[in-house]
Amino acid sequence: MPSSRYKAVVATASPAQSLVKDLNRTDSRDALRARLLPVLAELPPDEAMDLLVDILWLWQSDRQQLAARVRHLLAERYTSKSEKSTPEQLVMFSKLLEVLSDEQHTSDQEDVDSDTASSRLDALAQQTQDDIETQKKKLAEEKAAAKKAAREERTRQQLEGNARAGTWPEHLPVREVVLDTPEHLRCCDAPDCGRERVTLRYETSWVLAREVTNVVLLTKTPVLACPAHHGSPVQDEAPPKPVKSGRIGFSLAAHILYLRITQNLPTRRIVEMLASEGMPVTESMVHTLIRHTGKALDPLDKALLRQVQNAERINLDDTPVSVHIGHSPRQRTTGRVWLALGDEQFAYFFSTKSWKTEEATKALGDIQGVLQGDGYAGFAGYARTQRVKLAGCMDHLRRKLTKALKAGDPRAEEPLALINQLYAVEKLAALRDATPDEWLELRQQRAAPFWDALLDWHRRVHLDIVSGEPLGKAWTYLKNQRDKLEVYLDDPVVSIHNAPAERGLRRITIGRQLWLFHRGHDSLRHVTRILSVMATARYHGVNEKRYIEWVLRRLAEREWSKEAAVALLPAAFADAQ
Repeated sequence: MPSSRYKAVVATASPAQSLVKDLNRTDSRDALRARLLPVLAELPPDEAMDLLVDILWLWQSDRQQLAARVRHLLAERYTSKSEKSTPEQLVMFSKLLEVLSDEQHTSDQEDVDSDTASSRLDALAQQTQDDIETQKKKLAEEKAAAKKAAREERTRQQLEGNARAGTWPEHLPVREVVLDTPEHLRCCDAPDCGRERVTLRYETSWVLAREVTNVVLLTKTPVLACPAHHGSPVQDEAPPKPVKSGRIGFSLAAHILYLRITQNLPTRRIVEMLASEGMPVTESMVHTLIRHTGKALDPLDKALLRQVQNAERINLDDTPVSVHIGHSPRQRTTGRVWLALGDEQFAYFFSTKSWKTEEATKALGDIQGVLQGDGYAGFAGYARTQRVKLAGCMDHLRRKLTKALKAGDPRAEEPLALINQLYAVEKLAALRDATPDEWLELRQQRAAPFWDALLDWHRRVHLDIVSGEPLGKAWTYLKNQRDKLEVYLDDPVVSIHNAPAERGLRRITIGRQLWLFHRGHDSLRHVTRILSVMATARYHGVNEKRYIEWVLRRLAEREWSKEAAVALLPAAFADAQ
């Protein structure tokens, strides 16, 4: 593809442009020669050569425009939603595009070198795939052996008469129901007998049942007085509540917060569900509970922030939410909910009124570990200020290349295949449950060659890239994010992508279709604090509902500082259980 400077020169070459228009209308080789020879004969040799170069460049430009047009038409006709789109069609149209756009710039020796490098990469990719299949087979055999052992253990226990062990969930309470014998089965029906049958044994079957028990806890606090009438009557303090002077107990509060925060149910639907169970809870009571809980969780929220700030790796991402302001239903603005995920263990959600970097960095404060995010421009300045490394997200590059391939551009096949090999190395390391040193060794030995090949592709195709096309966007993203994307190759702490933070925000992106908006930025801030606590519990593998109930009880007992609130983290809850 000609450079921008050369295209400007060619654009002023009116003789070449007019000739190209005439020559495009010719329908035979003889007619083309008859039209071109008189023009070249009238020009000096140097000018004739320049004119021929101009004509060739203009024709090349026309071919590239035609190729772009064909790709656009293919993207409209054959997309991922069309049942007619098949890999065979993509191969067929790729041959057409190769005829339109490919040029040979390499010598025979360069072709040999390229084939050798390609063979090495193919061998490395095959080795990685073979190792993945071997590891999968090994894990499958171990899983099958564990299932067989568990099955044999259940059989042994049943033979020993212990029918309950290993049969139903041991953590659930059991209520036995002994059925009465029907009247027609009680007596023997043999002739001349009629005696009453005796019970030999019981055939046991079990089902999972749900029995909702909603009660009113009526607390009576004794009031004491001296029999000799000395002083005034005295009494102990009443038991604490999630909301002072409220009517919601801790267990019900945990259930409501679980439905609202974890399950993303709107407040009105929660009230309707509780009403069907006979619970007189109003929307105002739910909003009050969320507000008071958000305020009470402030010390624990700050303790979570401290854990994130001290993490070795922080995955950071955000998503927009609608926020209600003013009194009119139409008065809404767009806020941002951010997730800073520390070592994939501690989740710190926070909200900002805009997408400005200053707001996010002020809320996150000083950090120590590697910051990993997408291509958001504000991350670079924040990382420089904090003097930490900034890692990129390979998922974003892969999505852009996938979009280009779906648009019918076969040039995206090579870089997409190379990136898939990078992910194959990560999959192999995960299957092996590799240590950080083993993970780094795998990346250096298996992933680095494919990364170098990806950069080589990036250099080779730069003359054929059109910035507005899908492949041009992927090429530009790789150009701008190269240093950040390759950080993971030298640091086992860093992930290949920022998917952990994206997954952490998925509940919000799905849930906002249900609850639509938040009632002001203060309400959004309270919700993010509850989100932080319950998401952190989920990352630690503890029951969210039981954990939030335990936390609410502890917070209601006394005042907590952010230093003391470390004792309220999920690890402490797990130890307490």
